[in-house]
Amino acid sequence: MNPVSTSLHDGVAVISLDHPPVNALAEPVLLGLTSALESLTDDVRVVVIRSAHDGQFIAGGDIAELLEAAGDPEQIRHHTAITTRLFELMDALPQPIVAAVGGPAVGGGLELLLCCDIVVASTTAVLGTPEIKLGLIPGAGGTQRLPRRVGELAALELVLTGRLVDAAEALRLGLVTRVVEPGTVDEATQDLARRLARTAPAALRSAKTTVRTASTVALAEGLALEHRHFLALMESPDAISGLQRFLDRSRTSS
Repeated sequence: MNPVSTSLHDGVAVISLDHPPVNALAEPVLLGLTSALESLTDDVRVVVIRSAHDGQFIAGGDIAELLEAAGDPEQIRHHTAITTRLFELMDALPQPIVAAVGGPAVGGGLELLLCCDIVVASTTAVLGTPEIKLGLIPGAGGTQRLPRRVGELAALELVLTGRLVDAAEALRLGLVTRVVEPGTVDEATQDLARRLARTAPAALRSAKTTVRTASTVALAEGLALEHRHFLALMESPDAISGLQRFLDRSRTSS
């Protein structure tokens, strides 16, 4: 059975993971996610990544695969390469990615979350980087993306201790965007994704690109990028009609 499936509704591509018992990032899952993202068509405005089962997300990498690869540099490089390819693809994807986190997002699961743009989590979710307890460090971008998300001091504490945080602390740290009650994660995520999908697609993609770039370039370069995107959008039919609708409403209400 394919551990990754995709459905499309009103511009929202929903990618579901079904790799029991905990959706570990085994090679078939990594390759399935990569294939699903590479197959997205231009009519997709928003991507949702979720578990096919309630109370789950991604509880790390596949330990059996990692143990088999241990001591074999070629296997390690192969596994690292396919993981890196997926996460770089997610980073570069023009569409916003919304994660529906119904359960643990640890190790590789957290590293995948760091490539998402919005994270909706259950109050029962736990997040963290426990690799240090296995004699390892995060190996799929966690040591680099985590400080960019939560700051260097908080990232160091999480990576050095391997401590897991609950959803409330994850919200305070900035690891998740919104916390909802168990059993409502999919509904809340779908509602949010549908709202985003109703946004002008060019503006949605420009917003992701410019904000994502802010942490990786100098301020002057980021401002120049923002300026170029703003000028391009000001010439778009969506922006012109949006400005006209706002002006018409203002005149009607005055």
